[in-house]
Parts: sequence; C-alpha cells; structure tokens
Amino acid sequence: MTFDSGIFTLTRPELSILGQTIAPIDIMEEKGGSIWVSMNGKGERTWIVESDDLIVKVVVPDDGANGSAWTHPIPEQILVAAQRFLVRNDGIRVTLDDERASFSCDAGTMSIPQNRELNPPPIVPLVVGGIVADVHEGGLCAILEAASRRPIGLETGDVDPPMRCIFDTQRGEMELVVDWSIIGSGICRYSVPARFSATTDEPIDFVLPHYRIWMALSHPMAIGEFDRVRIAAPGPDDEYLHVATDEWELFIRALPDVNSWGKDLSKVTGPYLHDWVDCGRVRIYHPRLRNDSFILRAVALGDPDGSDAYQLVHQLAACVIGGPDLNNAIAEANMSLESAQSRARVMLENDALILRLDLSADDYRKLADQVDHLAEAIDTLPSLQAIESMSRFQARWEPIPPSNPEPQAA
Repeated sequence: MTFDSGIFTLTRPELSILGQTIAPIDIMEEKGGSIWVSMNGKGERTWIVESDDLIVKVVVPDDGANGSAWTHPIPEQILVAAQRFLVRNDGIRVTLDDERASFSCDAGTMSIPQNRELNPPPIVPLVVGGIVADVHEGGLCAILEAASRRPIGLETGDVDPPMRCIFDTQRGEMELVVDWSIIGSGICRYSVPARFSATTDEPIDFVLPHYRIWMALSHPMAIGEFDRVRIAAPGPDDEYLHVATDEWELFIRALPDVNSWGKDLSKVTGPYLHDWVDCGRVRIYHPRLRNDSFILRAVALGDPDGSDAYQLVHQLAACVIGGPDLNNAIAEANMSLESAQSRARVMLENDALILRLDLSADDYRKLADQVDHLAEAIDTLPSLQAIESMSRFQARWEPIPPSNPEPQAA
C-alpha cells in the first residue's frame, strides 16, 4: 500500500510549541502509540498525540504548504534529533511516507523506517462544552499545585479525594475544592478571578482532572509560555474536558462525579498492590497479568444504604475495529465465560475491547476474591489473536479533520 508523501519545513518556533505540549506525555511507541502530523490542504498543520486518557492537539499555520492533504505518523526520535539540528538551522525539511521518516538540513540528514505496528491516529473528540472560564495561567498553576497537596500531620493513606471545580459566574471566580473530611480533616478551598463566556444563576460544579492540566502547565518547557488558559465545563454528554491556550488544546477524559472513597483499599485488596489513576480509578496488580493490571473504577458513590457500585475492568485490546467478526468473537467469549459460571463479560467500550466484572458494595468488601475471579475468567477466554490483529495499522489514513470550533470566552 502506498501513501501520499508529506513534506514540510519544521522551524524552531513550531518545535518549541511541540516541546511544551508533547514533552510531558508518555507516547508509548512500543505499544503502538505515535505522534501524528497532518496537513488539511488549507495552509494549516495539525499535530496530535494521545496517551491514555489525554489527547493533545496543536495547529500551526504554514503559508508555504502546497495545498496537499495527508496524515502520517512521525517517530519521536525524529523530533528529538531535530531539536539539536535546529540550534544552528532556521528550519529542517521533513519528509514522511508509508515506509520512512526523514529530514535534511545543512548540518546533516536522518532517515529511519516507520513503525509498522501502530494504532490508528487519534480521533479528536467532539466536545459540546458549556460555560468557558478564562483564567490567568500563573494563578491557575498556583492553585492547582496548592490544591494537590495532602494535609500536613494526618495519615491520608489510600484516599485520593476528587478535586471539584466550581465556576461562580456571579462572583467572577473559579474555585477548587478538596474535601478531606473522610480522614478527619476539613475542606480546602482555592480560587482565582475568571472571565466567563456567559453567566448562570447557580454555580457550575464538576470534577476536575487536575493532574493532566498541571502536568501540561508545569513542565519546564511550558512554564511562563502562556498568558491565559480556557477551561470549558463539560456538557452532560461530553466524554472529554476541553482545555486550551492560544497555542494548543487538551482533551482530557472527564472524570465521574464521585465522592471520596477507598480509605480501606489496603484492607480489601489483600495481597495485591495498587495505585490511584485518578479519583475514580485504581490500578490493581495481579501476578497472572505480569506487566499489566486491572482497573477498579467507581460508578456511583455515597449512598448510606450500601448501594455503592464499582466495576473491575481489564483491557484485552485497544483501537479495535467493530463489525460482524468482532460481534461473533465477543459472543463466543461470553458463552465461554457463562459456561465457566463467571459473572464477567467481554464488551466493546469506546474502541477498546474489555473484560468487565460489575461489583456491589458487598463484592467490594471482598475485593481480593473478585480480582482472583477476574484473573481466572481471563483463562477461560478463547484466543483473541484475531481481534487484536484488527487494531493494527491496516488502512490508509485520511487527513485528520478539524475539531469542533472552540467556544469563545467573553
């Protein structure tokens, strides 16, 4: 299969922006991840990279583009080497095709094969969003850092309470609230002035994926490079939170609306190690999974009658392509699980194939047994080699389309 070549000039300012946004991200090229670059035929170049629950998008103008439209992966080592060559050169000529990634300049050249075991390029999510808060970057960084700190003098243990973000449009403030009452401390509040795209009678309240935002703003290459940051409150059907500056956009998977939980994780997980992914998810390690893990996630929390719900999940394959063959494979897998009297089920979630076990509050109190149950369920599954092979680089990628127009702050 032959792809149209992508040819462009990479300059120091463009590489600087990429360094600020991409440097903090673990691209995981060994697992099929990549940086993708695209021309839309209208004089704009788009860079997109995905890592776990984060998608980064950077758009730069290119007045010298020849009007062609294409999308290609670019190995990270090309950009690392380009950074050194651009110290003494204004620009380097980059050439990308289906076989190789190359660049050339007066100081030297580089040409390497493309990774043929790639996941498909990320799809920039459509985010409807709601009210947009426009805040000063320095103030936002300050309160994110302060709100992320744990109380002094108290044993916080396994607790990782959600950080709630409140848009108070009447007072012109964005507030972060962290409730440590579960360990006997109090509620911490932090706020900065904000300009909002509209006003509401009541404050808007949602859980903020603060770590991802802090990671982007606090990286050494990014500190002091931005003046304003815009955060859009997620709409009821939005799967991602939209954060943007004039230079880049972040799409961060929205977090569930949870209360503080997990104070007893060390007890209920028994012999299995664990760590927090975010306030709604915990990674649990089991010896049968070797270098992989289960994810325990909260679904509904806080009911005094004990009706809290959780899910134990294991990802079987990523970037899976749907269709009749996949549906048949899922049905066969679930028949095997049912025959083995397992409550776990295989299903497609977004573009990932997962094995999921639904847990009640009683199940949670016996979590170590449930982890063993899910590990045993994996052994009963038929071979998933055919399913996994569908997630690999097998089609011609069209140019990455533009995302939805960004809401404008007032």
